[in-house]
Amino acid sequence: MTRFVGAAWLVLVMGCGDDAAPSDAEADAAELGADVGTDAAEDGPNDMPDARSDMNDDVPSDAELDDGEDVGGEDAARSCLDEGREVGERRPAGDECNFCECNADGSETCTERSCADSALEGCEYGGVMREYGVRFPAADDCNECVCAASGLACTRRFERCEDTAEEGAILLETLDDECGIEGFTPNAVLEALPYSELDAPFVYERERDDRLYPETLLDSELTLRIVRDQDGYAVCRIPRAGQEAIDMEVFVEWFTADGSFDETFHSYLRRNAGGFTNVWTFAASVPPGGLNGSYEAECPGERGYAFNATIDADRSARGDAVKICEVDIALQVGGFQIER
Repeated sequence: MTRFVGAAWLVLVMGCGDDAAPSDAEADAAELGADVGTDAAEDGPNDMPDARSDMNDDVPSDAELDDGEDVGGEDAARSCLDEGREVGERRPAGDECNFCECNADGSETCTERSCADSALEGCEYGGVMREYGVRFPAADDCNECVCAASGLACTRRFERCEDTAEEGAILLETLDDECGIEGFTPNAVLEALPYSELDAPFVYERERDDRLYPETLLDSELTLRIVRDQDGYAVCRIPRAGQEAIDMEVFVEWFTADGSFDETFHSYLRRNAGGFTNVWTFAASVPPGGLNGSYEAECPGERGYAFNATIDADRSARGDAVKICEVDIALQVGGFQIER
């Protein structure tokens, strides 16, 4: 079953034909999650007195709280609804892999995954190694740069900064900035996506030769979800005319109903304006021991995992999880495919 939600679209590519699509090396080096956490407000001791008892007359009633009265001063937790979020809306929890979902009563339910270090590499600038996705001043102290999925990207503030250098790709200032082509903007990329979440059968690869460590798990159901960080980068790459592409910093959740995978990837969403493929893509990698789910690779010399997905303009979708065994044997763990 495929569920269409909102106005965001995710795709992971394998084997795109144009130059702007990620290379095999990118997919290997680069780069969704079930709500397993509980809101901290729900974890209080069981012996707390009833807020409506005679001994607690000063404690506000539920009706008073519902009326939005400020009863806790500046330290009181704000309702996610008061912050303008919608019921069911998810936000990054502030680390590399967890999310908090807004509930109907204004509370939040958060996942509790252990976050591994980001598999996305930073870049060197001015003799200093910079972290992935972290903005820093350009050498002219006027422009701004970031290490994106495709490398260094910097703003082009020609009207505000003297001697602006065209360094790396273009770090776009807003989601409405165009990338080489009229109307090709980050907002247009997001608005054109058919869904931000999909459910699909996840089929394990059990038909492989015994010498290539076939899977033994029964097929399951996969949920794939993409959440864009509102403060994340949007980068325009134009290697040559006709190959314009936008990379956007996102978090992707990938989890299966059997618990084998419960992962979040700090990664990118890529959209090419032209070329041979009309897709949105995502790719991520996880080091050995970096999975949050219960999956264990039945092969010696486990060397990590790769995940990728692609959604085509016709709303078909496909993707897979791959395990790396021994030195460099890449074997599919399982995959999904949606035909249109």
